[in-house]
Amino acid sequence: MVKNILIAKLTGALFVILLSSSTSFAQDLDKKGLAKVQKVQGKEVYIMSEPVKEYDVIETINTQVMQSLTGDASIEKMVKTMVERANNKEKKGKIKPFDAIITSDGETAILIKFKE
Repeated sequence: MVKNILIAKLTGALFVILLSSSTSFAQDLDKKGLAKVQKVQGKEVYIMSEPVKEYDVIETINTQVMQSLTGDASIEKMVKTMVERANNKEKKGKIKPFDAIITSDGETAILIKFKE
């Protein structure tokens, strides 16, 4: 009798362990290809990627002229310049508020607003 109770408890514990490990494995598969997003001046920045959440395009900006005046710059400097210029335009009311910026080259970017 005690042996049967012990076997039942061990079987139940094993079932819980297997169930939780398979759930954890499924969650890991769902996250494949996802990364943490960096923010610059409070705006999310997607470089050669795009957000999973749905969004609307607010504006397209281009910093190519500015980069040609300053010479070669790192992608970090280019992105900071883009975000700074877009933030200034937003503060002046020249463009609608935006949540994030998407770029593939650091010269042209799309400003987006996430759908709620």
